[in-house]
Amino acid sequence: MTPEQDSNGFDNLLAGKLVLGEPLKVGGTTLVPVISVTAGYGKFSDTNGGGGGFLLNPVAIVAIHGESTQVYSLQRQGTVEELSSVLDELIDTDLREVPKL
Repeated sequence: MTPEQDSNGFDNLLAGKLVLGEPLKVGGTTLVPVISVTAGYGKFSDTNGGGGGFLLNPVAIVAIHGESTQVYSLQRQGTVEELSSVLDELIDTDLREVPKL
């Protein structure tokens, strides 16, 4: 198998829908997780072995409410507290609309 053939499998995997969760609707707001995907692989021709791995990092959450869109970065300090405050407001608005997990 050539390196080009090896990489086609990864291209197909990354081009498909990688499901880590569905967007969450809370009241009139939709929360969409944003992730960073890193993949690496290699093979050793002299031993017919190889390996690979993926790294998935949460990067941000996008909150969509009507015509308004806000992006909350999970990379900077204080963002989790900021997002928690927003979620508290959304949940207090209409707790009955929170989907059951």
